[in-house]
Amino acid sequence: MTFYRGMTCENLTIEGYNGTPITAYVAKPSGPGLFPGVVLVHHLPGWSEFYIETTRRFAHHGYLAICANLYERAGQGDPDDVAAKVRADGGIADAQVVGDTDAAVKWMRTQTNHNGKIGVFGSCSGGRHAVIYALPA
Repeated sequence: MTFYRGMTCENLTIEGYNGTPITAYVAKPSGPGLFPGVVLVHHLPGWSEFYIETTRRFAHHGYLAICANLYERAGQGDPDDVAAKVRADGGIADAQVVGDTDAAVKWMRTQTNHNGKIGVFGSCSGGRHAVIYALPA
């Protein structure tokens, strides 16, 4: 296993479900090569430090990684507060999650150092959403 000590990380805007701009956190390993990609689908606690760090961790292990803020439409602020609002509103629609995840996959496919392979990763409700994304329409 190769470990990439260097990486670049940033927030960027992607066009999510229904054309809505949403923020995504991206981590890219430094160095030459074509890298596999991973799209992270965050859990109900939201676009939290855990998922930001997990995105970096995948890059550390040689993956291009992106995690979109699926709850951005619910407002800004502390991830726990935003997640509480989402939970109180009954969650987010599966179609929105699929559309936002697809936007992250499309971003991945545009990267010149991507090798063409993409995995989708999620835990908790993010695991459910990853499976929904992977199922045929």
